[in-house]
Amino acid sequence: HLDRRAEVLDAEPNAAHLALAQLERVLGERFALITQNIDRLHIRAGNSEQRTVEIHGHYGGMRCTAGCPGVVPIPSELDAWTDESDWIEVRDLLECPECGFATRPHVLWFDEFYDEANYRIKTVGSQAARASLCITVGTSGGVPVAARLAGIAAKAGAVLIDVNPADSELRELALQSPGGVAVAAPASTVLPAISAAAETWARIATPT
Repeated sequence: HLDRRAEVLDAEPNAAHLALAQLERVLGERFALITQNIDRLHIRAGNSEQRTVEIHGHYGGMRCTAGCPGVVPIPSELDAWTDESDWIEVRDLLECPECGFATRPHVLWFDEFYDEANYRIKTVGSQAARASLCITVGTSGGVPVAARLAGIAAKAGAVLIDVNPADSELRELALQSPGGVAVAAPASTVLPAISAAAETWARIATPT
């Protein structure tokens, strides 16, 4: 996981990440971002912690394997980790600051369950049920939670927009819903256009 985290730290937000950050600035409290990504690029692009739910956790944090509550940052001393680094030298940095027990990455592993405390699964269900517009981006729907949340939004009457260059379960769901749209193009092209349209709408809709 430290190897993967080092790769993530070398990555930069793309045009789609930046567009979502701008969309949050335009919509404010009407905006919610639910992401399966664990790379924290949304946060680095400018999305707020308050309106972003990382339902699979993220590589920025670790938590106690003995059960101490909360997520603590992985120490910055490990930012330069490579597969040649000495594990013995850094092992103490990855102990729980409360009890000294071993920590684990704050990510959802296979065969683990979503919960509210770590992954805010009830929160995202509530957000989906209140949505008037649900945009799904770049996911095949292979992880069932994405399709489930979009389905909750659709049943609540939300308009669905699926953005994905490839066919997917989410595309079919969008096309089957009233007013739904499927856009077969990259997120880095489509999301900036959606963000720009929202910005124009906000200027027109807001009295001067």
